[in-house]
Amino acid sequence: MNNNANRAAFPYVVDITGKVVTGLTKREAFAMAAMQGFLGEPGSAQYAYDIGIARRVAQCAVLHADSLLEELAKPQP
Repeated sequence: MNNNANRAAFPYVVDITGKVVTGLTKREAFAMAAMQGFLGEPGSAQYAYDIGIARRVAQCAVLHADSLLEELAKPQP
């Protein structure tokens, strides 16, 4: 995976003190969006308290984020 994954997803946020903050990395933001999609499926609430499923959902979300970053790193036609 290239360095793009660790760059800020929203890099120009300024907090109330005037300090520039970065927040989530692109990888984290993509994984978060994937998890929201997985957990937004009808019936997913039944798995809310199963730690094994929670871990698998998290792993799958990261896998999807990494795949997206790899595709985005490819040269565009």
